[in-house]
Amino acid sequence: MIKTKKAKFTGLEFSTIGFGASPFGNIYNDHVSEDQAKSLVKKAIENGITYFDVAPYYGLSRAEVVLGKSLPKKKNSIILSTKIGRYGENKFDFSKNTIERSINQSLKNLKTDHINIIFCHDIEFVPEEIIIQEALPTLQKLKQKGIISHIGISGYPLKLLSKISKNNIVDIVLSYGHYNILNQELFNYLEEFKKNNVDIINASPFCMGLLTKNNCPSWHPYKEKKEITKLIKSLPSNLNIEKESFQFTLNQNQFTTTLTGIAKEKDLSDILYWANNKINEKNQNQIKNMFKSYQNINWA
Repeated sequence: MIKTKKAKFTGLEFSTIGFGASPFGNIYNDHVSEDQAKSLVKKAIENGITYFDVAPYYGLSRAEVVLGKSLPKKKNSIILSTKIGRYGENKFDFSKNTIERSINQSLKNLKTDHINIIFCHDIEFVPEEIIIQEALPTLQKLKQKGIISHIGISGYPLKLLSKISKNNIVDIVLSYGHYNILNQELFNYLEEFKKNNVDIINASPFCMGLLTKNNCPSWHPYKEKKEITKLIKSLPSNLNIEKESFQFTLNQNQFTTTLTGIAKEKDLSDILYWANNKINEKNQNQIKNMFKSYQNINWA
């Protein structure tokens, strides 16, 4: 059974594994039917996973709609987060009117009258002033009305996330790809985030598919991805890169929850099994040593 952990600043009680519902938008190779989604969500909740994250961007709201149909009607024990601001590959709009419309639509899609966390989605693609002067104050007003409980920011560049999180409106940061068995750059920013009184959600324990044997996307941002992929494919059959990566990421006390996308029954079964079984230190060390030459790279 997956345990829960109370976040220091928001006080939210997260399951230590978060269910990323982006695959419900059918934006990856594996398409997820509504029946499959309902089965996955049911099994996740039965095993103690209570945090679910989604966004309108994933499948032009399909992921939100499908997640809304899959979650139980009573959501008292569920922590739910979605996002505003990104609505297409190159479509960003953090204006007041769009935020309000977006959240109203998300409430309908998710079949709820309240959302625990709203993240400004991929803030690096718009000028900082838009986030600070328009998006955050708009969300603060919605928070005061009780429509949302907590305000967050998400994106890839850690320096930017740290800078914007100094704004006292921000409660929580979603960082992805920066704490895993290959890259632990997020640790270098922990003190800054703590000073800013924000909680951190650590997403993508498989580093956006890089730390898998067959699923590294062509758009992956790391320049070294070909070398790393080659190394991973050369691993002996007794070493499971997915298992070792997930267990490494889960085995820490700094982050309240580890968020990962779940598309298939096997994905869910695997992470539940890995979460409830001991780490093989020998295997972990072998993987770490393999990646040793990459440890001084600034991934941020």
